[in-house]
Order: sequence, then structure tokens, then C-alpha cells
Amino acid sequence: MDQKLFQVVKDDHIPPKIMEMLERLDIDAQRLLADHYDENSSYYRRVQPENIAHTFGVDPVKYPLLYHYTDLNALKAIVQSRSFLIGRYTNMNDKNEKKYAYNLFKNVLHESGATSDELNVFNNDIDTPTFDYYIMSLTHNKNSQALSKYGDIAIQFKTQDIQDHLAAKITPSYFYKKFLV
Repeated sequence: MDQKLFQVVKDDHIPPKIMEMLERLDIDAQRLLADHYDENSSYYRRVQPENIAHTFGVDPVKYPLLYHYTDLNALKAIVQSRSFLIGRYTNMNDKNEKKYAYNLFKNVLHESGATSDELNVFNNDIDTPTFDYYIMSLTHNKNSQALSKYGDIAIQFKTQDIQDHLAAKITPSYFYKKFLV
């Protein structure tokens, strides 16, 4: 096992099944995982939620409220299921959303010092996605005529609540409990 990763997990009471999985990862994956927890690594600095949120203009101080436009049928489904269903990128009403999101990410990669090879891999992913991903459109404009094409109801969210919820869903302890144990 990569020594840097070993230092991260050695005293963390990681279940044996997880340790076995970590040991089976190739060295690049182990290093990436170690860098995820190394506050001095370039990777760590680039992927911190507060840095990403700032880059994409969703600073909860600047934009304390966000809105999602939908129609009455979708709102009823949200209320009945107590779940917020978001759309797969291939099913978006506005095909430009995918391109817009990719351009935002590409700019972040470029500003973070991504190599030409890394940018090329990312650019190729636009046409042939490696991962299945979903998009949820939010705006700080509660009276957007442009977004009203999705419906005439603007559901209001507290930006900080969204960030806290998403952060809780991607923490290692949640990941361990939900997927690996």
C-alpha cells in the first residue's frame, strides 16, 4: 500500500473489508485517495467544497437563497415522495446545460493548472462520457423569465442547507456505511 495512504488510514479503525479494497487499488488510485486527505496537496486544495462553491458563484453569503424552477406536476411528485429527483444529462430540456456545466468545469481545471493531457481527456468525455451524471439547475434569481420555461413555480432553498446536505452525503463515514460495509 502507498505509504502516504497508509499514514492516512492506519489509526482510523477502517473495517477489514475496506482495507482489503484499498490494498487492491492501483498505486495511482491510492495516491489520489491519500491526496484527498492531505491538506498540503494540490488536489486537496482544488477539491475543497468551499473553493468549488466560490468558483461557481454559489457563495452562501453572497447568494443565501437559490431557486429551482419546476411545474405543478413535478412539485406534487417532490412533495409526495419527499425526494428531489434530478435529471440525467441526456434527458435535460435544455441541451446547453450540459455544455454550460462542462465549460465551467473546464475553466476550473485550466485555472487549477491541469495539463494538456488532462484537459484532452476531459474534452473527450464531453462526447463519450465516462460517468453517468445528473444536472440540477438552480439560480439566485427568484423572478427568472428565462428559467420559467421549466415551470412557473420557483422552489426556494437555503444555499447553505444544500451545501451541508451534499457535504454530508459525500463524507467518508457516509460512504463507508452506505456502500462498503
